[in-house]
Amino acid sequence: MSPAEHAAGPVAPLGSICGRLRSKKYFLLGRPALCAEDILDGSQHCWCHRTKQAVGPDAGMVHPDECIAGRSCFEPLGGPSS
Repeated sequence: MSPAEHAAGPVAPLGSICGRLRSKKYFLLGRPALCAEDILDGSQHCWCHRTKQAVGPDAGMVHPDECIAGRSCFEPLGGPSS
């Protein structure tokens, strides 16, 4: 692991976080969110763009660690309405 990765944590591969994941920080980023650090701020609050809640369409909790490929409601970055 490089010193930069160790300091900031590993960077997720492009599209590994659901394209529907949102937070206040998301709107200030100016680019697609690529990792949890891009989504989460001090409040740690995020929501699903589809449900507008902290619970996704599959009734699971919304979080960058949970909203990943393999989840039934996952939509890759650049998918419909991302």
